[in-house]
Amino acid sequence: MINELGLENFKSFSSENVEFSNLNILSGLNGSGKSSVIQALCVIRQSFDQNGISLVNLNGDLVTVGKGRDCLSDFADSDIVTIEVYDKTSSFILSFDGKSSLSSIKPTQPVLLEKIPEFFTGDFQLLVADRISPKTLYGQQDGSRYGTDYLGRYGEYSIDFLSKYGDRFVANSRRSEVEKRTSENRIRLLDAIIEWLQVVSPGVSLEVGEVGGTDNVSLKYRYEGVEALGVTNLYRPTNVGFGITYSLPIITSCLSISPGGTLIIENPEAHLHPRAQFEMGRLLSLVAADGVQLFVETHSDHILNGIRLAVKNGLITSSEVSLNYFSRSVEDGITQVENPVIKEDGKLNYWPDGFFDEWGRSLQKLLD
Repeated sequence: MINELGLENFKSFSSENVEFSNLNILSGLNGSGKSSVIQALCVIRQSFDQNGISLVNLNGDLVTVGKGRDCLSDFADSDIVTIEVYDKTSSFILSFDGKSSLSSIKPTQPVLLEKIPEFFTGDFQLLVADRISPKTLYGQQDGSRYGTDYLGRYGEYSIDFLSKYGDRFVANSRRSEVEKRTSENRIRLLDAIIEWLQVVSPGVSLEVGEVGGTDNVSLKYRYEGVEALGVTNLYRPTNVGFGITYSLPIITSCLSISPGGTLIIENPEAHLHPRAQFEMGRLLSLVAADGVQLFVETHSDHILNGIRLAVKNGLITSSEVSLNYFSRSVEDGITQVENPVIKEDGKLNYWPDGFFDEWGRSLQKLLD
């Protein structure tokens, strides 16, 4: 697990260290530096996966940053961009020429592969903000350096993954309905996913399967327990709410990734109603408590509240959650990071200005 990320001369960062835990929330105004943290992590992961970091690959399967000069901060005091990651026992430094016009750049100092943290070798999933949308058919994975369990950065292989591995068993501790957990301590993956989807849309169920003679798989939904109907006919995703399909890769990745793995999610709240966003915060907490390291970029106070209540209810400890609030100084434009702490009772030790406080601001204006 990565405990800390150091960024020097990288984009809006002059020199900043960001501390991490199991569940890491990245929040802040647009353009404040949240995505840059994710890009930095993805650059070093894709460079390792593509060439063992003999080159720094700024463009690849995970992220497209551009060229070296696109990474160099406007506030840099040198031409060298440095990304450094720390785990409990070692650190790993990756530096490159920020003036380079190339997208694959030779590191400016030798890379010591024996110091590679588990982040670079364990299970890995990245889900970007513009995920799969409802379609009639979805493609199959034809091989990936991240393995057969890789869902794709858009979640485009989620349906194919479920058609092949939906009968796998997953940790019972990640189930949506606590009262249904059994002593067997496991549940079929597809059943667990349906339980969480029913938080998004009550009664929904799904069916997946290969389309014979093609390289496609199909996804269909039905509703169970509908009064006077019992069970409805199967529906195409294009005829069902957008948020159900949009959240499916997130739920699938959360339930299928192994302890010790890394999961990066951008905007898990997209297209979800407030209650579903709140429950998404609870799901993220359960997965992190089960040993997965998550990096979640979000603008949702409902997700934050779901995590706060998960701490209060003992589903995850306060020390396993790291809140990172990014802002850019008006004076110099440099990104700064603040770290409010969720206390054991679910309250925060302090609220930085601009940190999920718009509801309070609006309410005060309504009361004035």
